[in-house]
Formats: sequence, structure tokens, C-alpha cells
Amino acid sequence: MAAQDVTIPLAFLAGLASFLSPCVLALVPAYIGYLSGRSVTAEGVVIENRWETFGHGLAFVSGFSLVFIGLGAAASLIGALLYDLRVWLTRLPKLRRLPRTFIVFTLVTCTLNAIWTASRIWLRG
Repeated sequence: MAAQDVTIPLAFLAGLASFLSPCVLALVPAYIGYLSGRSVTAEGVVIENRWETFGHGLAFVSGFSLVFIGLGAAASLIGALLYDLRVWLTRLPKLRRLPRTFIVFTLVTCTLNAIWTASRIWLRG
């Protein structure tokens, strides 16, 4: 399926299907409880300020989106790099012997390590 064949209704249905998957659907009650305005602090004090709860929900969604957009951008970058290097990767005799899965695994591991290191630096700073 080409990218131009993906329509908005099809993308909406794919998102709805992923939302209804068992691993996501089980978390919905916790999200609703967290975002409903009845948040509780560690000391047991109920926070009824809706704007504070809205801010926490917005921060949660923003952080979640940032992480997955970053992972998608990293995967796209690796895919573009491998696509650009496909001629060289097939011509070099030593690389031809290596399994392609090892190359992909190494690149993914390096990317995840870079993301992990950057997030640790960002959280410290």
C-alpha cells in the first residue's frame, strides 16, 4: 500500500483498532481516573483544581507524543540511511556475509542508547 492510498478514515480506523487492543484498553480506567479532576497527592490530599489536572494531562500527552515521535523519526532516519547505503552494503564482500539482521540490530541498539543517554541528560539538567 502506497502512502498516498492511506486516507484519513483509514488512519482513524487504524488508530481506533490500536486503542481497542488489550494492552491499551486496560489502561483507560487509570487514565480517566487521573484526568477526571480527582487526583490524589502522595500524602492522600485530593486535588480538585481542574486546571492543574488539565496541565498534568497535557504534560503527559506531550511527553508521550514526544517520545514516540522521536522513536519514529529515529526509525525513519535509520531506514533512509540504509536505503541510501544499499548499493554499498551489497557490494562490499565482507558485509555481504554478515546477516542483515545483525546490522539492523546494531543500528537500533545504538539509536536506543543515544535516546536513553539524551533523556538521562535532559532529566538531570
